Amino acid sequence: MWVGAREGVYFTRDKGKTWMWVHRLPLAGVDELYYDGQRNRILVSSRASDVVYSLDIKSLTWKWMQTGYALSQVRVAGDRLLAVSLDDGVLGEPQSDSAEVGQR
Repeated sequence: MWVGAREGVYFTRDKGKTWMWVHRLPLAGVDELYYDGQRNRILVSSRASDVVYSLDIKSLTWKWMQTGYALSQVRVAGDRLLAVSLDDGVLGEPQSDSAEVGQR
């Protein structure tokens, strides 16, 4: 189970007995988590940031994409991301091999 909170992202591997914080993820005020089953990752977004984080579930490494928009929701549609912005409506990721720029 994964939880997004004001302090960041938490997860449990023992059905909630213990919780671990993803301390390397530089995002607080998480508004949404979305599980992408095809790529086995969690997409993390916040209305207070224009960055979407893609968190690998097994290694806890992450990649980031700076969108230029404060996003309230992010979803996967095939090989692209769709997002909702309170100010700009529904946004679609352009088709590109270099969509995921940053990596940690």
